[in-house]
Amino acid sequence: MAADFDKPTVSNTHVNVLSQLRDNQNSLARMFSDGGEANIPLRSVRFLNNIMYLWNGSIWEVAPIAISGGGTGAETAAEARANLGTDVATNVTAGVFDAARIPTISIADKTSGTLDGDRVDQATTSERGTIQLNNTLTSTSTTQALTAAQGKVLADRPYISQSGNNSAGYWRIWSDGFIEQWKNLITPSGSNVTWLLPIQFTDASSLIVSTNRVGVSLARSWTISSLTTSSVSFLKEGTSSENSHVMVSGY
Repeated sequence: MAADFDKPTVSNTHVNVLSQLRDNQNSLARMFSDGGEANIPLRSVRFLNNIMYLWNGSIWEVAPIAISGGGTGAETAAEARANLGTDVATNVTAGVFDAARIPTISIADKTSGTLDGDRVDQATTSERGTIQLNNTLTSTSTTQALTAAQGKVLADRPYISQSGNNSAGYWRIWSDGFIEQWKNLITPSGSNVTWLLPIQFTDASSLIVSTNRVGVSLARSWTISSLTTSSVSFLKEGTSSENSHVMVSGY
């Protein structure tokens, strides 16, 4: 028979007394988990599906165990975490978290501290990320970046900033202001030659003239008779026509 806490009474027959007491005792031992009990005493305790309940006279109400009593004081897992303070990481001062319990934090949300390099993607030619500096000019790495110091070394090296040509010849200007001008000069038989330079120099004292004659004996020479910032004139030996590559360089 089902437990009935109004029984036994003085009117019950003696043959039912022991079975009634046994059923009531079994219900108490099982903490009312079987259900179907009658005349349940007020504030009786029920334990069902790992949840504690109290009988209010008409229904079973969830009865959380207070934190002071070793419980959580909550009816749900979320409330338990909030009551115990485990939903705030700063409240946890000891122990080890399972990796699955540690939330992923966006780099954008991190406002202080440092990150281990292994935790941040390396930069590539198509993706942003961390990158190692390289303080040499000999590396062929595609995953390292040049330092400012080596960048200055490159910037300090002269480079061709302008170049061109016109009817007077060819020229190029270097980043440090150094100028080179050249042309193939042909002198008629018995004639000397003056070359009007394509662009003008500013310092005649810095000028250097070099010649490389084609098909002419080295015994004969071209002698510079005049050198200015805008022209160079030559006196040559012999009366035959000659062809010479001439370069003038300076500032």
